[in-house]
Amino acid sequence: MRHPKRRIAAPLLLAGLTMVLAACGGSDNKQNSLKPHGPAAQEIHDLFIPILGVAIVIGILVLGGTVYMAIRFRAREGKPDNPKQVHGHTELEIGWTIVPARIHAVVAVPTDSNIWTLAERPVDPTVLQ
Repeated sequence: MRHPKRRIAAPLLLAGLTMVLAACGGSDNKQNSLKPHGPAAQEIHDLFIPILGVAIVIGILVLGGTVYMAIRFRAREGKPDNPKQVHGHTELEIGWTIVPARIHAVVAVPTDSNIWTLAERPVDPTVLQ
């Protein structure tokens, strides 16, 4: 029987290679969401870039916190495997409820506004030209 790590290595390598090759597409691709053509595409782009920035910052913070906790609280000889059990931390629980709710509101309000703006039927006679 093959080793479990070897069993998943080939599909992961193939997926990674596929993503790298897909990213190497030529610049003549007309379906690039980061190069908008037209007012509706520009509105979507103007909303996408700041939200992408917020998502990247949050992702880096979460990943950094995860790596820090994994290193800081890793298993060590001479230390008990089961840490002291703590039940309830009201301020922390309120914080991790309120912070994502605020982030969601910051993202949802302009997105919703943009959706309603883009849903209006265009009246320009050259809209499809």
